[in-house]
Amino acid sequence: MTKLFNIILVLLLFSTHLSAQFKITSVIPSFYFTTGDYSNNNSSFSYTGYVSLGFNDSDFFNAGLDFLTIDDQSVEYNQTALYMGWVKNIDVFRFKINYAQIDGTYDDNSVDYKYSDYLKIYNIGFAYNYNQFVFGAVFSYMNMIGNQSLNGRQYEFSASWLPSDFMSISVNPVFINLNDSRKLYSIGGDLTYKLTDKLKININGFIGERAYYFNSDLLWINKREETQKYLTEIKAEYIIAKTIVITASAQKTKFGNYHITYLSGGGKVFL
Repeated sequence: MTKLFNIILVLLLFSTHLSAQFKITSVIPSFYFTTGDYSNNNSSFSYTGYVSLGFNDSDFFNAGLDFLTIDDQSVEYNQTALYMGWVKNIDVFRFKINYAQIDGTYDDNSVDYKYSDYLKIYNIGFAYNYNQFVFGAVFSYMNMIGNQSLNGRQYEFSASWLPSDFMSISVNPVFINLNDSRKLYSIGGDLTYKLTDKLKININGFIGERAYYFNSDLLWINKREETQKYLTEIKAEYIIAKTIVITASAQKTKFGNYHITYLSGGGKVFL
C-alpha cells in the first residue's frame, strides 16, 4: 500500500508539471461501480474512478484507481489497482503507453492468516487510421510476485471499420503466453451503434481462452488465476445533459468451471 501511495504522489506531481508545460483542453472525470454474482456462490463489488486530461487536443493523460472485494466462502480478497497511461496523436497515427499495478490481499478466515501478491503491467501500442479503417497492435508484459509468482506476455492486434458516424465494427485476435505453460488464443469482437443523438449501444465479447488479459483502451484487468473461456457484454450510454453521460452494462463470463454475471453502472462528466 505504501508503494501505491508513493506512485499516486508522483502522479499528482507529474500532472502538475504537465499542466504547467501544456495547455489543458479537456478534463473528463468518471466513476463506475460493479457487482459480480458467481455461480459458485461467491460475490464481488468494486468501485473505480478515472480522470482523463487532454493537452493541446493531441495528447491525453489517463489515470484510474480501482478498489475490489471478493467474498469467497473461506477467503476474502481485497484488491487495489492503479492505472495510468499516455496517448499521443500524430496525424493518422496514435501511440500509447500504459502502466498498471495491482496489490492483492487474501484474508484466510479458516487460519486467521493474510497473504498478498503484487502485479505490474507495462503496455505499449499504436494505431493507424486509413480512410474508414483503423489498424492497431498492442504488446503487454506482466510480472506478479507474492502468493503466486507469474510473468507473461500479451500480443493483440485489431482492425476496426467505421462506415458512418453512427456505427463501428472491430475484431481483435489476442495471444497470451504465460510462464506456467499456458498459451492462450482468442478472438474478440465489438459492435457500437448510435441509436439516437443521445443513446449509444455497444455489444462486445470474445471466444477462446484468456488469462490476466489487460484492456489497454479501458485501463482494466480481471486478475483471476483461472483461464477465462468466453465473455459477452451489452452496454448502453445515454447523454442526460450536454456534459454528462451515464453508462450501464451487463456482462456474462466464464472462468474455469464457474460463471460470473457482472452488472455495472456509472457516468462521466466533460469539464
